[in-house]
Amino acid sequence: MEWLKLELKIIRSQEYLASEPAARATWLNLICFCADKENGGVIESCKGWKCRMWQQVCGVTLEETRIKCHLYAWEGKDLVVRFYPTKTE
Repeated sequence: MEWLKLELKIIRSQEYLASEPAARATWLNLICFCADKENGGVIESCKGWKCRMWQQVCGVTLEETRIKCHLYAWEGKDLVVRFYPTKTE
């Protein structure tokens, strides 16, 4: 994608507002990475990535991907980014 459409209702959602600022920033970087790769909001088989890989590829740290929040979550070896706009992919 060349652009990312984020609806304002996402930024005003309970999931977003209840998340810590670090989780919000991490989510933004993750969703931008997903949009660039057009991967449906799922970063597949990334559980084993080292911190440097996360920093270079997504602009976040490994520690930040492990923050418990409602914006993204681990499902097995995949990191799922919530609110990814699949309709505009």
